[in-house]
Amino acid sequence: MNIDLMKRVKARVLAEPKTVIMNTWLENITEEVKKLNAKWVKEYGEVPYKALACGTVGCIAGHTVLEAVKPKEVNKILQESSTEKIARGLLGLSQYEAEALFLFFEAGQYFTCESSGNYVEIDDSIYADEREDLKNCTPGTKKYAKVVARAIDKCIERNNYED
Repeated sequence: MNIDLMKRVKARVLAEPKTVIMNTWLENITEEVKKLNAKWVKEYGEVPYKALACGTVGCIAGHTVLEAVKPKEVNKILQESSTEKIARGLLGLSQYEAEALFLFFEAGQYFTCESSGNYVEIDDSIYADEREDLKNCTPGTKKYAKVVARAIDKCIERNNYED
């Protein structure tokens, strides 16, 4: 595991809480995107978070890409692979570890194992406390970012890595 990068992502999340939303991999929230997402905005109201100066918001995986990849290369690298796969590789996580961390915000998640093609259900108990706490937070707030940071800390602890 790339502990240094994990800690930098945690610091980024805490420093820029208004850019953190766990159900968005990596998205540029511009006026054009808001128009494309008009149905979402109509159903749920304005997005409760503020994008970075470049208009970007994201989850742990998205912030990993933004932290580790040069800004000019982000679009190019994302055309070659998914945010999840890129972040997983950068962080040195197994597919299961990455999926559990990146999808912790919602119970009952599963993914397709790349090696076997089988569906794998994620153990909901891994990040149960963080998932429950996240339900009581608004994306883009310091409280929300602190819960996400706790999930990052738990990932490091679960893998028995020390400072």
